Amino acid sequence: MTVSQSGVQNGASVAQTYETADTDNVTQNGVANSASLQQQYGGFNNVSVTQTGVQNLAGVAQYAATGNMDTVTQTGAQNTAGITQNFEASDANLVTQNSNNTGAPNNTATVLQQNGGSNTVNVSQDDTAANVGNGAYVEQEAAFYSTADVNQSGGGNYAQTYQAGYYDGLNVAQNGTYNQAYVTQVGNANKATVNQNGTGNYASIAQH
Repeated sequence: MTVSQSGVQNGASVAQTYETADTDNVTQNGVANSASLQQQYGGFNNVSVTQTGVQNLAGVAQYAATGNMDTVTQTGAQNTAGITQNFEASDANLVTQNSNNTGAPNNTATVLQQNGGSNTVNVSQDDTAANVGNGAYVEQEAAFYSTADVNQSGGGNYAQTYQAGYYDGLNVAQNGTYNQAYVTQVGNANKATVNQNGTGNYASIAQH
C-alpha cells in the first residue's frame, strides 16, 4: 500500500489485522499533515513514513507480532514521531529527524515498547539550524535482549531513556552543546553507554 500527499492538513490512516509481509509507504509533504498506522496480530511487515515540512505527526502502533520493521523519516521543524509496540518481538525501529536548516527544529521522537524481546530502536536527530532542542524519549519495559541507540547532533538536545528487563543494551551519543542524557535501567545484566562531545553536557545513569 502506498499513500502520497502534498499540501496542508492532510491525513492518512491505515489499520491492518492478521497481515503478514505487507509493505506500507506513506509520504507527506507540507504543513500539519498526519499519518497513523495500526497493525495487530501479524508479522514481518514493513512500515515507512516519510514527512517533509513543519508540524507533521507520524504515529505507528503495533500489537502482538514479530519481525516488523518501522521507519519514520521527518525533515523540517516541530515534527512529532511516535512508535508504540506491545507484545512484539524481533522488531526493528528507525526514527530519523533532520532540521534541514529550518529556524526552530523542536522535533520530538517517542518510542515505547512493552512486553517484548530482541527489539531494536534507533533514533537519530540532527539540529543544524540553531541551539533549539530536539527531544528523544525511549522506553523498553519488560524487555529482554533489546537494544536502543539514540544519536543527536547539534545544540540543545535532550534524551531520556528507560529500560526494564534483562540483557538490554543502551547507547546514547550526543555531539554538540547544551545536551542532556538521562538513562535508567532496571534489571540484571544490562549495559549503558553515553558519549558526549561538546560543552555544557550533562549525563545521568541509574541502574537498579
